[in-house]
Amino acid sequence: MKVKFWGARGSIPSPGPNYTKFGGNTTCIEVLTSEGRIIIDAGTGARPLGDEILSEGDSSSRNINFLITHTHWDHIQGFPFFQPIFESASDPKKARKISIYGRASTGSDLRQAFANQMNNTYFPVLMRNIAANLKFHDIEPGNSFNIGKVQIKTALLNHPGGVLGYRIEDNGKVIAIATDYEHPEDGQKDENLEYIGRDSDILIYDAQYTCNEYNGSPETGESSKKGFGHSTPSKGVEAAKELNTKMLVLTHHSPSHDDKMLAAMETNIKKRFNSCFAKEGLVIEI
Repeated sequence: MKVKFWGARGSIPSPGPNYTKFGGNTTCIEVLTSEGRIIIDAGTGARPLGDEILSEGDSSSRNINFLITHTHWDHIQGFPFFQPIFESASDPKKARKISIYGRASTGSDLRQAFANQMNNTYFPVLMRNIAANLKFHDIEPGNSFNIGKVQIKTALLNHPGGVLGYRIEDNGKVIAIATDYEHPEDGQKDENLEYIGRDSDILIYDAQYTCNEYNGSPETGESSKKGFGHSTPSKGVEAAKELNTKMLVLTHHSPSHDDKMLAAMETNIKKRFNSCFAKEGLVIEI
């Protein structure tokens, strides 16, 4: 499998000259498998990925699969700008097929959550105007399913409204996705994280906050971010060691963490484990 990051930012895009190394687009991760392209989340990084797919022309797969961790806006806001959904075909039978798997973060179903952000209040083009053949699959946490020969396992992780963690297994290789995840405060083992992450080749883990940001700092008056649904690089290292993962990739960077800050944090973390910070354009092959 090959992993490429198209967006590694959390909460809101971060444009500007101080955000060029790690990038400012929100979460979008491309995984190339034996069964073709699987895309994790559709944050604003989905826009350049969509352009790349169209540039491939006839060599591009007509079938695209999205795995949506949850429907908070930073994880789906790029979907209306993902140009392959508007690509028309002279023969309706040749329309691009896009399958979207996931779980809505509210009481609505997955289709409705995507349609809501494309109603006229927020967007000029309605979802019914999409040319691609969209198929939505609402996933119950804990269920497994297959995309061809690729097996996908899921677990409900700790985040406000809930978030799906994914385990992607293909030809003996494993990628675990645990973004928008908050570690247990009491230090107890998280069986759901264990289920998706044990013995993985790559663990992609949420690390939005520094330890001081997460815990709060009386000296600076900074309030605690506990309960906000995110973790820290240090907790990512602890999880990677506990789960016996081979490589840790830390992502969902805070919009307030610029290139200089992230580079310093990455240097420190690399001393503790085989790891790196996700950045736009980063490719990892296993």
